[in-house]
This record gives sequence, structure tokens and C-alpha cells, in this order.
Amino acid sequence: MDKKATWDRFYTESSSSTNTFKHFERFFGFDAVRDFIMPLLQTKPHPDGLLQVLDMGCGTSALGPCIYRHSPLPVRVTCADISPIAVRLMQEHVQTKAIQPHNLSSRLEFVELDCTQLHEHYGCSSVDLIVDKGTTDALLRSTEGKWKANQVLKQCLKVLRSSGSLLQFSDEDPDARLLWLETEAQEPGVMAADVGVQEVGELRGLTYYCYRLLALLYSNFLHLDAPYEAEELDKEATIPIINGLSDLYHPIQILADFLTLQEHYGSLSGRTVSWIGDGNNVLHSFMMTAAKLGVHLKIATPKGYEPERSVIQEAQRLSKEHGTQLVLTSDPMEAAHSSNVLVTDTWVSMGQEEEKKKRLKDFKGYQITMQTGSVAKPDWTFLHCLPRKMEEVDDQVFYSSRSLVFSEAENRKWTIMGLMVSLLTDYTPQIPMLKF
Repeated sequence: MDKKATWDRFYTESSSSTNTFKHFERFFGFDAVRDFIMPLLQTKPHPDGLLQVLDMGCGTSALGPCIYRHSPLPVRVTCADISPIAVRLMQEHVQTKAIQPHNLSSRLEFVELDCTQLHEHYGCSSVDLIVDKGTTDALLRSTEGKWKANQVLKQCLKVLRSSGSLLQFSDEDPDARLLWLETEAQEPGVMAADVGVQEVGELRGLTYYCYRLLALLYSNFLHLDAPYEAEELDKEATIPIINGLSDLYHPIQILADFLTLQEHYGSLSGRTVSWIGDGNNVLHSFMMTAAKLGVHLKIATPKGYEPERSVIQEAQRLSKEHGTQLVLTSDPMEAAHSSNVLVTDTWVSMGQEEEKKKRLKDFKGYQITMQTGSVAKPDWTFLHCLPRKMEEVDDQVFYSSRSLVFSEAENRKWTIMGLMVSLLTDYTPQIPMLKF
């Protein structure tokens, strides 16, 4: 029952034995399961205006067309089957029947699709509801179908939106089906689902059940040695990949830094940030972000410790595009001149411990002090992503009212939470967009 040729032959023989089209309903029809399906179509449509519904392994069942016909909200119902014969028969039937939807914006389509390859038709996290009325049963009960059933389940969870649902209708006993679902639907750090079961009723002496899987969405938060590793993971992953830190960039730190400055100054556009220190990953992320927010950036690094050439080139392009200034120098006082914000970081990053003695010598004169701030603007403030060392900034600055380091550290929490919410939910901000 897991072979395409088997179903092609079945639908060919079924259609040739009669002159009139007849739906083949595995188990039961739409009316028996209506109360399990329709409540899941009461959620607010997504920005594209249509709830995405997949009738998986539709055959010639009327289930998909009935969902299309009865849904009060606009839906796009895709009836998919591995058999092109079944797809053709349904297309011809619908053309002659002219089914009218309850919501005139709804859409109905029939496609030939191998359900072990759902990702070829759908993007990740793009489907609201998948209905499986017998497909998984047919696979699990075939000689070589269990592997395919596992693949179909994983594909379903891959294309479901967070909080989307997969409904499996089956006569298999919960003791067996729940164990299989709870085992196969969990892959730590990749995917997960809440699994539940309800009794549908009896038919011809058998009890049928509705197994519901509610998709949960994970994200991976990664510290990586090389930035290309995050890019490669992002290409292959089915979940959001967050670069928590790499040798080249530290983007989440910059979210906290600019939130801190936004809170303190009330706006960012036109401010000047001065970096005095090593050309490291935190600086690289400042260089990728500042111009986009209308912030001027001055950079002072010792010779031989400049930012990466490719990052400089991209920062110069961004600065030109957004009309901001980008200054690179080896003079800390030149960088600090007329600046709103003085920023530094460790001079000896992870993996550079053997270079410490040389680095301390090369960075002499780069400590941020009140003398450094004397050439900055009167409202100048100080940032450091912590932990701080005395050679990087003295106590007089670090513990002064100009230091925003502890608010900056706290904001790491709020920006990470905001990032997670924006990636993993359909959250819409309840306050007006800030003016940078």
C-alpha cells in the first residue's frame, strides 16, 4: 500500500467500473470528522489572507473539497496525492461539479505530490493544518512503509507553522500510535510536537481516533568559530538559526548596545559612536549596524589590529548608502573627538591568550579615561560588553554616571527575548515603531 503503482491501478480500476464519479472514502466522510477540523480554522488568517490547509493523500475523497466549501475563513486547500490518476479524477469532478466556497476568497487545488517530499511544494513553517485520513495507516501497514511514515511525519512538522496542527485519523489503538508519534515527533533542538488523542466513534465494529499533533518551533542559538558555519546551518536548517557569537560577528551584543543608547538618548539618528580598541567581532557588528540606524562611527585601533578588510568595505558601502560618516584612525583622541558614545571591549579575546603580553604592549594608550572623554561631547556615555579589565577603562569612567554598562548587560536579556519572540511567533508590537 506504499507503492504509487498500486494506487494508480486502484483508481484506474475504480473509475473504469462505473460511468459516474464516486468518492472513495477511507474509513468515513467529512461529516464524521467535521467537529475535529473546523474549530482549527477559526484562527485569524495570516498576512497573505489565506489559511493553508493540506489534505494529505487525498485520493478521491471529498474531505478537502468539503473543507474548502464549509470554511468561514478564507483557506487555500491543497489536495495532494501520489497518484496522478486520483488527482486527474478529482480535477475533472470539481470542474463539472462547480463547488462554491462559503468564503469567496478561498482556493482549492489538486496536486500530484509525494508526501515524503512536502518541502518541495511548501516552505518551512508555512502550513496551518494538515489532515491525514488514512495515509499514515496505509504506510505503517505495508511491508516497507514504516520508514516512509517516519519521513512523512517529519515533513509535516517541517512545513507546519508554529502552533499548526496535524490531524491523523486512524483505527490504530492509542497504545501503539501514541508511542510511535511521541517518539518520532521529537528531535531535541530541531522539532517537537504536543501529541493528543480523541475518540471519533465506531464504524463497522471498529473504534476510530483522531490523533492531533500541535507543532512546536525551536530555534538554535549558536556560538561558532567561523561565520560560514552559521550560513551553512541556515541553508540546511528547518528552524531559525541565531548567531550568538562567531569570530567575525557578535550581532546580539549590538542589539543590546543600541537598545541601551535608544533608551538613554531617546533617539539614535545623528549620534556618533567611537570605538577605541581591538578590531574584533563586536566592532564588526557595530560596523554592519550603525549606518542603518543613522549613526556615525569612528574607529581607533592600533596598527595591525584593524577590522577585517571585507567588513571595512561593506561598512563603507553602508555609510555611503545611508549618508553617515565612517572614520578609521589609530589615534584614540581623534576618534573620541565630538563623540556621544565611547565604546571598548577586551583586548585579548578567546583563543588569543598566548598573545596577551604583546597585545598589552601594542594597546598602550588605548585605555578610556576621563581625559579621553574630555574631547567628546558634553553628554558622552560609555559602553563595554563585559567583563571589563582595568587596562581597557579606568574605574573613574567605569563606575561613573556616564557608564551605561549595567543597563547594557540587562538589555542582553530583553533583546534576546525580543529576538526569540519575533522569530518564533506571529507577535505584532503593541507600541508605535521607535524613531531612530
